[in-house]
Amino acid sequence: MLSTIRRKEARYKNMGDSVLIKAFGYSPKRRIIDIFLTNPFLDFSKNELVRELGMSKQTLYKYFKDLEEQGMVKFTRKIGKANPYKINLGNPMVKMLNEYTTQLSLQMAEQQKTCDAGIIEIYFPEKEIVSNQNGDYICHREVRKPGGYTDNH
Repeated sequence: MLSTIRRKEARYKNMGDSVLIKAFGYSPKRRIIDIFLTNPFLDFSKNELVRELGMSKQTLYKYFKDLEEQGMVKFTRKIGKANPYKINLGNPMVKMLNEYTTQLSLQMAEQQKTCDAGIIEIYFPEKEIVSNQNGDYICHREVRKPGGYTDNH
């Protein structure tokens, strides 16, 4: 029942950018790897990936073949005509990517913690400039409204 609900609507597109995408940018292969890394316990058919990622079948098949040949994704089971795949957590490249994204996440969290500990010195409609008690620059960050990023004024 849960898998039927998951398949009805594309949710990956609405999750925002992952650490991997923020660090390395958008490319079809990175986006395919990212959806699997973000959901390591779920399996996806190629049609589900096309819908979730919003890319053409031709693009998905072109890059998916490389990931399958490198052993980064693996076939899980046969469901009718669908052949779902999931990330191969035992693959050395997948292990390296997981470690890298974990370390990068920790680094970003530490930066955010430092940034949150600072004093907001200057406010722009879309950014806050944060400094410490001495007035030294710490960082700047985007400001969000409940509906998304602030509008440019």
